[in-house]
Amino acid sequence: YYKRPDLNDDETVFIKYGWFRTGDVGQWNEDGVLSLIDRVKILANLQGGKMVERLEFAYKARSYIGNICAQGTADAKRPVAIVVPHKVHL
Repeated sequence: YYKRPDLNDDETVFIKYGWFRTGDVGQWNEDGVLSLIDRVKILANLQGGKMVERLEFAYKARSYIGNICAQGTADAKRPVAIVVPHKVHL
């Protein structure tokens, strides 16, 4: 991180080979582009102890959703999501 040597030396952020840990899972496409396809941490406990599990997969299975990014935190009452509609089916 810029001007944060404490984080630059933290192996939970950067592994010893210099790779940055984002928690995302990616794949290299044939054209050399890296696509983010999943997240390592997909579980979140909400404020009331309710577990959000694979919420993105459940909603993405709907024909009118092209892509979705859901997030939940321990201090949140509900999860929140950014949804990209599938224009053809919408």
